Amino acid sequence: MGIKDLLPKIKSIQQKVHIKEFKGQRAAIDSYCWLHQGVYGMAHELKDNLQGVEYLVEYCISKLKLLLDYNIKPIFVFDGAEHPMKLKTEEKREKNRNRIMGEAKKLEEEGKVIEAMKKYNESVNITPRHAYALIIALKKLEIEYIVAPYEADAQLAYLSLAGIVDFIITEDSDLLPFGASTVFMKMDKNGKGYRIDLADLKKVEEINMQSFDHTNFLEACILAGCDYLPSVKGIGVSKAFKLITNSGGDVKLAVQNMQKNKRLVVPDKYLETFDKAFLTFQYQVVYCPIEKKLRYLRDPEDSLHSKSLKDHEDLDFLGEIYEEELTQRVVAGDIDPITHEELSLDDAIKSAIVKRIAIIGQKKREKRSLTNRKRYGWRRKSKKGSANACLGSEEDGVIKNYTIRKFFNADSNTKSGKKYFKRKSSKTHDEREEQKEAKHNSIYPTLERTSKRRELKKTTPVKSTPKKEIECVDGIKEGEYSRFFPCSKVSLG
Repeated sequence: MGIKDLLPKIKSIQQKVHIKEFKGQRAAIDSYCWLHQGVYGMAHELKDNLQGVEYLVEYCISKLKLLLDYNIKPIFVFDGAEHPMKLKTEEKREKNRNRIMGEAKKLEEEGKVIEAMKKYNESVNITPRHAYALIIALKKLEIEYIVAPYEADAQLAYLSLAGIVDFIITEDSDLLPFGASTVFMKMDKNGKGYRIDLADLKKVEEINMQSFDHTNFLEACILAGCDYLPSVKGIGVSKAFKLITNSGGDVKLAVQNMQKNKRLVVPDKYLETFDKAFLTFQYQVVYCPIEKKLRYLRDPEDSLHSKSLKDHEDLDFLGEIYEEELTQRVVAGDIDPITHEELSLDDAIKSAIVKRIAIIGQKKREKRSLTNRKRYGWRRKSKKGSANACLGSEEDGVIKNYTIRKFFNADSNTKSGKKYFKRKSSKTHDEREEQKEAKHNSIYPTLERTSKRRELKKTTPVKSTPKKEIECVDGIKEGEYSRFFPCSKVSLG
């Protein structure tokens, strides 16, 4: 979900770039974001079972292929167990999904298919079984992945803070409060999206953040409302940042100012819950792929907020650090991170997933083969979208010319590519010159032909077309003006 309405307030520092800007770098991917995007349009099939899950996997792999084309090394990160601080939020979302699912089924029974599909898309829930289907594909392709012990956002932020990755691909604005240095958001199928650097926050034009450090930014985001603490009614992003600014960065003073405002209803123990939410953003339990064990997002001993941690005797709200064997099985995706039960899929589904991967790989090989042909002896025309290929050697003045309709989507050696390749000609140089001259004369006639055509036009009489009488319309008498043709009278003759 992220911080509501945060992205529009920092629009001035969002740079519209292409994924090629990150060529050769390491990227961490919020896998559940891609899974939610891919499920759109097939939510009806996935609502009860895993029917058609191979197409969901194919969507994610096609986006992965775009990264690999630019030599970007990816690490997929999956959500783990429900975080203790997020249980109430998850319960509320589950109730909302069930309500929307009921509405979708009702609309489907009434025959309103389009409205029902929209509701199904809103109510679908990505489960660890859907994620496991994608993990099978990643294993087959030998792509790195991590199943986070709790939230993927915190795990992604740790990979960024530890310098393991250079940027993060996500749709969630939570990564900025967590402390991720560079985020690539809203990536479309063509590789275009928006880059946000955490270091540019002071350059924001919509909100004054000149005096803000990361702590102030995080406090303002929590006041505006997050997954760990809902916002007070009447407090949005703009007001939250103003409260922090007016209080000089003192959260307690900001909350006191909120309590003094009679229009705002601040819940009991709000400040205590706020403190827990703040510490969850700073010290949530994550997995370290270097040390191969669970740890906190930041080191509590070296942090400025270590005193706040000591005030809490029980740190279970940050997450549980469980035993090493269980940790490795969860991280590897072998078991359900919520129930710790073994994950498995039917052989038919596995074979369907492998088949879809093979199709994507075949398309990539065809594209690479065609690109190599272009590199060795191919000529592009000036006309956009086509090219001329010179195949073979020039013997006796003969060159085989081919026109390629879809340059990067077909290979002449494959069945699917033959329909895009059309034999153009196989003539000598003199024959081609004669053909060009004949075509030129047909388009640009000589002066003699032009004069003859002019004489023919003068002698040929111009044919006059008789006026059509308007047919009678029922209910209109002869001589009356028609309501269909108000400028003409009706004739019955």
